Amino acid sequence: MTHPNNSLTTIPSGWNWVVIKDITKEHKQGFYAVDAIGKSGDVKYIRITDLMIPTIDFDNSPSISVSEKDYESFRIDVGDFLIGRSGAIGRYGICYEDRKAIFASYLIRFRFNQNIIELLRWGESPQAFAAQRVADFG
Repeated sequence: MTHPNNSLTTIPSGWNWVVIKDITKEHKQGFYAVDAIGKSGDVKYIRITDLMIPTIDFDNSPSISVSEKDYESFRIDVGDFLIGRSGAIGRYGICYEDRKAIFASYLIRFRFNQNIIELLRWGESPQAFAAQRVADFG
C-alpha cells in the first residue's frame, strides 16, 4: 500500500498506515550525563553509536553512575525503541535484552501500547530507506 501523500513509500500488503501518537504509550528524551561521564558505575549509558539497527550494543557502551531516581526515569526496558534525534538522525535500536541501562540525551525512547517490533523492523527495508531519503532531502 502506498501512503496517500508519498508515492515512494510502500508498506507490506495487509498493513495499515497509523499515526505514531495513536500507538505510543510514552516518549521521552534521554539523560544529560554532564557529571556522570568518566565515572565508573554499574549502569550502561546508551549513545547513538550503540544503536546498531535493529539492536543495541550494550557490551561496548560506557558504564556510569546515576541516582536511583534517574535510573528509574531513564531506564531501558525490553521492547523499548530508541532513536537518534541529533547527529545520526533516524539511527535506531530496539531493546531485546534485559540490561541495566539508561539512554543519552540525544536519543528519544518510545514505549508503545502494543507489540510493534515487526513494524519497527520494517525500518530496515529499502522502502523505509527511500522514505527517509525523501524526508531528509525534501
